[in-house]
Amino acid sequence: MERGLLILAGGQSRRMGRDKALMPVRGRPVIERVLHRLRDWGDPLVVTNRPDAYRHLGVPLVSDRFPGKGPLAGIHAGLARSRHRVNLVVACDMPFVSRSVADLLFARLEGHDVIVPRFEGRLHSLFALYTRDCLEPLEASLTAGKLDVVRFLTRIQTRFLDGEAIAAVADPRLALFNMNEPADYRRACGMKDDE
Repeated sequence: MERGLLILAGGQSRRMGRDKALMPVRGRPVIERVLHRLRDWGDPLVVTNRPDAYRHLGVPLVSDRFPGKGPLAGIHAGLARSRHRVNLVVACDMPFVSRSVADLLFARLEGHDVIVPRFEGRLHSLFALYTRDCLEPLEASLTAGKLDVVRFLTRIQTRFLDGEAIAAVADPRLALFNMNEPADYRRACGMKDDE
């Protein structure tokens, strides 16, 4: 396998009120849906500060070197552990994540450190491809306490993939959907799956 799949499951799920990665959508915990939908896309690794909650997945687990520093710390931990140059970073709360969009990101990455979907004015930095070339800038940002992912993207070679390109391979509203609050979870449970 020439690519890594880094699933970020280190958040505290404060707005949701419980571990959103383990909440079932269509009879399967969301994190298991992510693994299933992206099976064989890349070598999987789960980034978490609660390894006991995810051991049952049977994939390697890694903890943040900078705990409590948010998604940048998770991306850093995953890239540092991955043996692959190119890695798909995926949040654990994306029940309808799309392999077709992941393939499109991979096809369009060349010459950049990161490629990020942009849809309806919003960047989806937690369903994006990152290369290991980001490790040093990530370390510098984390050490300096600069934790904003969007600002980090301005300091490296970032390419943005617009909604039109995404819509050619998948419904962006489904493929980029993530759950942050109970209302999002209820919506996910009622959404029509494309699989």
